[in-house]
Amino acid sequence: MAGYDWIIKTLSPENLRRRPVYVYGSYLGASLASSLALTESHTHQPMAVRGLVAFNGIYNWSRMLPGHPANKIAEGDDDAASGPETMARGDQDVAPLTDLVPSLFRHPSNLFDPFASPVLFFHTAGMLVPSGFGAPASYRDLAGGADPHDLPYVYSDPEDPPPPSPYDESDGYTGTEDTNTDSDAEFLVLGKWPPPQRKGYFAFPSRTSSLRIPETLLLHTTSTSYLPGVTSAATSQRRELSRLKKLKSAENSFEAHALGLANMMRKSINRLELRERMKWEPDLSDWVGEAMRRVGVEDVGPVMYDGEERRIGENALGDKGAEIALRWLQERIG
Repeated sequence: MAGYDWIIKTLSPENLRRRPVYVYGSYLGASLASSLALTESHTHQPMAVRGLVAFNGIYNWSRMLPGHPANKIAEGDDDAASGPETMARGDQDVAPLTDLVPSLFRHPSNLFDPFASPVLFFHTAGMLVPSGFGAPASYRDLAGGADPHDLPYVYSDPEDPPPPSPYDESDGYTGTEDTNTDSDAEFLVLGKWPPPQRKGYFAFPSRTSSLRIPETLLLHTTSTSYLPGVTSAATSQRRELSRLKKLKSAENSFEAHALGLANMMRKSINRLELRERMKWEPDLSDWVGEAMRRVGVEDVGPVMYDGEERRIGENALGDKGAEIALRWLQERIG
């Protein structure tokens, strides 16, 4: 923030002339760039963030915790769990970042900070803060790591609607809730809090804020996660496709993170910004598709590596990614 404040103070034009700021970040910087863009896109300020380009970001670091509800989906799927050993662990391009979590974050609670995990500006994490970075042995491990004063921000009311899949714009049941009644009963015996089965949503940006969801391009490399194939039997294809959709939405890949953040930003535009605009502009025919236009997601192909050590190359974005980003910028700033 100090660097951004310096830019605003030093480069702001005179006489209140407007000057847009475009932010770019990749990998660890992508989540920080996204949080900066979401919190500094004030419409009334002459110089503020108007656009964001992010590449291969982790937009919800709580997904890196073994106890995250999404990670239990693949563990409970027999075919996915029995896949190739190197692939059953998830996207191998994300795996190095998972190993760095304890050194990047001093305490698990830091993963739940929306400035580190910008998706959490829009909804709760759907789990309690664990006491450590390892897999919790039981709900008791989760209970010991949560601060009672932070409880309203850690889990939501059981009547809240279930979270949408990053691949689905509908609000229907996604089947991602933890239905382990034995574990729930164990948790209730503690007499402290109910089990965190569902996420709750935040109205972001708030209606009283001058913030606006900025023009956004989220780039990601192709996922390397292993997903089992669909059986050929016609009677089971629908069930198989439903299962694969659930596994796809739960995978911990750069693609899933990009789609998850994009989905929340689009919903904010449709349900908050455009709904508010309808109060003085009933005809919104010109705004059809505004959310999809303003928040884009693009696959730039496989990760670019240097040498046998598989270190990410200097131009990890690649020619395709650079071309997409350049075209996106030219359409906005000429």
